Amino acid sequence: MILLLSRPTYAVALLVVLTVLLHVALVWARPQSSLFWKRSDYVWIALVGLGLLTGAGDVQRFIRSGAVDVRAARAAFDFKFVKDHVEAAEAVYCRAAQAGPKVKGSLDESERERAQLCRWYGEIRLKLPDKVDPEFPHITLPEAGKGPESQSAQATVRKVLRPYEDSRLEVARMREGTQHSLLDALLLALGPLALIAGLALRLTKATAEVRIERERRRSRRIFAREDED
Repeated sequence: MILLLSRPTYAVALLVVLTVLLHVALVWARPQSSLFWKRSDYVWIALVGLGLLTGAGDVQRFIRSGAVDVRAARAAFDFKFVKDHVEAAEAVYCRAAQAGPKVKGSLDESERERAQLCRWYGEIRLKLPDKVDPEFPHITLPEAGKGPESQSAQATVRKVLRPYEDSRLEVARMREGTQHSLLDALLLALGPLALIAGLALRLTKATAEVRIERERRRSRRIFAREDED
């Protein structure tokens, strides 16, 4: 319905055409009785109600899709923060590892740990895609070393990664809520047509009632003249 109402000229044109066709068929070619038009209330009210209910659901899905876009942008921002953190940490540890030991030919435990962290951050960087959205992949961290600096680095990366994982799961949940079944898709397609058809029928009924009332008044005048004669 949003797609149709985004071009109001199409909706108005369809309403005019359908109204003219109903006038030709039910008012001019084969005039119907007043009882027929009273019963038509059931039809046009049902059509308009169906169109309005479908439109309300369409608006709700439109709002949800906008919320999904906002959440997806948040997840993309969180992912970029993770990627920047990993690349910056890798650069720091690899630079320290390339500087070599303070005493030539020897490596102490802390220097070995920094070299290991250089490789660890490199493994994480290789797992990260260049960008996310519309897909938000789950990021699994490789095993870190047992040293205190490695454990601290792993805890830091997990902390930085948590907002992205939360946003990723929230985007997946919200996207599931915006999906609709075949029946929803059918109602979405027929809803605008039902609303326009109901309005066209109501306009046709108004014309028919005016015409019936004019005929009644004309008949009353004729009978009144005959009584006078």
